[in-house]
Amino acid sequence: MHKALTFASRTNQRSAPSLQKRVLLSDPKKKFNFFLPTLRCFNFFATQSRHFKTAKLTTDKNFNELTDRTPAGNTVLPKWRQKCYYETFVQNSTAVILMNFSANNPPLRQSPKTLCLTLKDDIATLKRHRKMKNFDRKKHWENIYQTKELKDVSWFQPTPETSLDFFKQFNVPTTAKVIDIGGGDSFLVDHLLDLGYKDISVLDISAAAIDRAKQRLGDKAKNVKWIVTDAATFKPTEKYDFWHDRAAFHFLTDEQEISNYLETARQNINSTGVLVIGTFSEQGPKKCSGIEIKQYSETTMTDRLKNFFEKIKCITVDHKTPFDTIQNFVFCSFRKLQTT
Repeated sequence: MHKALTFASRTNQRSAPSLQKRVLLSDPKKKFNFFLPTLRCFNFFATQSRHFKTAKLTTDKNFNELTDRTPAGNTVLPKWRQKCYYETFVQNSTAVILMNFSANNPPLRQSPKTLCLTLKDDIATLKRHRKMKNFDRKKHWENIYQTKELKDVSWFQPTPETSLDFFKQFNVPTTAKVIDIGGGDSFLVDHLLDLGYKDISVLDISAAAIDRAKQRLGDKAKNVKWIVTDAATFKPTEKYDFWHDRAAFHFLTDEQEISNYLETARQNINSTGVLVIGTFSEQGPKKCSGIEIKQYSETTMTDRLKNFFEKIKCITVDHKTPFDTIQNFVFCSFRKLQTT
């Protein structure tokens, strides 16, 4: 659905290049949201209606409706006027309006260049979020493990040396409760069993991945606790001494899912336990298996976990895929912050 709107503004246009932030205006009666650039004071209304709202962005960045009236005459439009076009989509019974507009400076203050403001980045972000909202993560991974051989996936490692080095570094006892998040059909569990570890849990969203690991291990599989669930909604029934995650955490790009994951880790890692997370670095890929991921650096990962965990050490590692390409990872180890 496309509609035309007239947009008028009394903002100081010399500050217009900095108008990049979004402001959310909600009308509880019509239940729609406008995403607009940050303007100090503006009016908006449909061309077929003289009824409009005047709103102001306060210094604390909250958006407050000031008045709701019908003007006697349109005295603002001669100062700055342009047509806006928007498209809408409905999600969870809420119409979201995406706007893309341009404007000329008024004649009395005409600048050499035409002021152009676009919301392409915002629109792309919203569309991406809408796509991710409809994305069936479990179905995607089930399809991957049902259609691709182990050596046909980029994360294949016959010997997970970096992960095993962390076990050596922290001298993790063989009696420790260990969980491998997103372990799937990784070979880490094979090596841990060979090293004598007795309490291993492997979590993966894909039942097909877990089944492949079980088949490979044969009788040894009964010595492992297999958990089929999404790491973002995992509800542990026990606490762990060593929480290992290679390339699962970076698939969580939604802020709520990231927070859920870290809160689960905080609540279910023992006070003396260790958390190890490996993700694509900022020099690594931006996608994996066709899915956008969240890249991390030592700084951004440490900052993201600082409320619950204290960094021990971070390293960067180049992983060579079966296709002879290089993926740069950052691995960080953490301990829980001690509460008094």
